[in-house]
Amino acid sequence: MNTFIEHTKEQHTDTTASCLLDGLFMIAKNQPDSDFRKLLDAFSRTFLKVEQQNNATYRELIPQTTDVLVSLWERDLGIPDDVFNNSGTIEERVNNIILKLASLGAQTEEDFIAIASLIGFDNIEITPGGEVAFFPLPFPCAFFSNAKTARFTVFVDVPRSQGIGFFPIPFPCNFIRTQNNPLEALFQKLRPANVQLIFRYIL
Repeated sequence: MNTFIEHTKEQHTDTTASCLLDGLFMIAKNQPDSDFRKLLDAFSRTFLKVEQQNNATYRELIPQTTDVLVSLWERDLGIPDDVFNNSGTIEERVNNIILKLASLGAQTEEDFIAIASLIGFDNIEITPGGEVAFFPLPFPCAFFSNAKTARFTVFVDVPRSQGIGFFPIPFPCNFIRTQNNPLEALFQKLRPANVQLIFRYIL
């Protein structure tokens, strides 16, 4: 992906030659085999390198195309942390960088749904607890000890196909929280301190 146009060496040489005066003393500037033209050609190689470096620098400043500066992106974003690591492939590390950037300042329902989509969790729904705590109650219904708890509770409904730990489960089985679920780990990190999240995996 090139943002800046990269001209050929010949185009740069022609441009350099065009900046010089015309006339008998400068006629050699347009003669391909002349020593003067070769000198202009050598100068023009630097302009080509500048254009190439401009594009290379721009690519490194964009998370989706960074390669050389991956470790600097990770350092600036505080990776590794308790959700993201920097031990995978370059592609995985770049995905973590993009996801960490997307999660900065996440507040709205749309923000969380977009973040879930980046992880690979599509079609999730987010429902404030206050919408399910009053009559008529939807089934299955949620019971809260008081209105404040309901107001600061958010349900995250995830399609069953994208969850883990569902029946049929071979017995004997261990009942544990889905701590390795990247969606739950990231949402728990991003949620406001006074909000509790309840994840429901819908059939």
